[in-house]
Formats: sequence, structure tokens, C-alpha cells
Amino acid sequence: MYAERQPHRQVHAVEPLLRNTQLIARLAQRARVSNINILHAGLGNETRVVSLATSNPSMIGVADFTASSHVHSSTPTVTFQVHRLDDLFRGALANDTLGFLHLDVEGLELDVIDGGVQTILRDLPMLTVEIFVHNRPDTTYNLLSRLGQLGYRTFIIEEQCGVPADCRNVLCVPIRRVPSLRQSATLDLAQGSGVLQEVTPTNVASAAYAPVCRSGGQCCPDGPSMPVGRASPTCCAARCVQRWLSTLTGARENRRYGVYSWSEFEGDPRHGHVFQ
Repeated sequence: MYAERQPHRQVHAVEPLLRNTQLIARLAQRARVSNINILHAGLGNETRVVSLATSNPSMIGVADFTASSHVHSSTPTVTFQVHRLDDLFRGALANDTLGFLHLDVEGLELDVIDGGVQTILRDLPMLTVEIFVHNRPDTTYNLLSRLGQLGYRTFIIEEQCGVPADCRNVLCVPIRRVPSLRQSATLDLAQGSGVLQEVTPTNVASAAYAPVCRSGGQCCPDGPSMPVGRASPTCCAARCVQRWLSTLTGARENRRYGVYSWSEFEGDPRHGHVFQ
């Protein structure tokens, strides 16, 4: 999709599962796009070779790294090279500028960012990361804090991106690039309608179906599940969230967090104190 829409850019698809790299190659050939470089590998904060037994051949996440030694020996094994972003952009991609980085790495976003700090600070790319607002509160807090330290403002996209229901993508914008986006009609519309909401490490828990998905709430009665990043079976369960949504009348309750247009954020004293 990226390659088709931006034929003048080079797209690097980094994918640890061989079956997915093969799928990308077939789709690229079918679409007749040539600006895709497919790398069978993973990203992280250190260079290494990983061999994992995984019970789910279509996904690798934090739980696989933590619990792989406990998986039965008959479970399929995947092997791949893990690269640091900084190493890639000093080596094979040395002639490239990182313009946009989309991370869907199942809880390992902070590792990838820590392995690419020099490249991120040099190129100031737009970023998107995935968070689980209530199920992984510590991971979410640490990730947003790190992005703030690197000079980014973070905007949650109020749209469920996976299971459980508190899965959200976050648009991360370098502070120095905010003025260049002030005339974006698309971002203004998203901001004004509540689809895009600025969040910080301390207020992000007020997003993603709050208050029913807060720890101890109607859809998270037992609190978040902390071990190995696995989601709690009750916290933000889709059926519970849907029942709650069906009781609302009028505008969605959390729309009140997104009443300003994108252009108003620049210089707004109510938001300017968050990032100095």
C-alpha cells in the first residue's frame, strides 16, 4: 500500500516471518511495484540471531521471547536476524533518510526505538506505534515517556486496531515538524471530530473507552494483566466494551477529549506545558 501510494519513495518492509515476506513479494509483483525492499529480519535494541518456538506461526510478540523455553519441542521454530535501526542506517541503508516509521512489533516498540535513537534524532521521521492503553499501562507509559524525551508529541487514534479493545495506534509527530502540518485539512478534521487526541504518559489512561476500561472499571474489573505482556481475559474485552457503548446516547463520551483543531495545538497554553 505504501509503495503504491508513494512510488517516488523507497519502502523497506522488515518482517521476521518468512511466510509474510513471501506474501509481500507476491503482492508487490501483482501490483507491479518495484520500490519495496523486503528484509526477512526483526528490529530491536541489539544485533543478534533469534530462534524461537512459537505457538502462533502468524505472530511473534513479547510473550514468545519470555516463554519460548517453556514451549513443547514439537512447536514450530522461527529463526531470523534482529537489527538495530541505527546499524541499518549506517550500513545497508546509509544513503537513505528515514521519513516514516510504522511499528507493529507486539510490545517491543521501545526496544526498536532505543536501537534507532541516532537515526530518529537525525531524520525526525513521523512515527506510528501500537499501544494497549489499559492492558499494558507500564509499557504504554514508558513508550510515551521515551518519545517525549526524543522531542515528539503523541496523538492517539481513537480506532480499535486489534484485540483486546484498548489496542490503539499512536501518531508521533516531532515538535519541530508540527508547524509544517498546521494546514492539513485531514488532521484538522480528525482532531476536530475526536478521532485524533493528544495524549501524554499521564493522561493516556483517559483514552480508549475510559472510564469502563480503567483498572477496576466495568470492563477491567481485575486490573491489567502484567506477566509477559499478555492481555487479561477480562480487561477491555470486546463484548463488555460493546455492551457499554450500546448504553451511550448522543456523541461518544470520550469525544470531549478532542474538541480542538490540529492547528490550534500550536501555541495553545493548555497543551504547551506538556512538552518543553
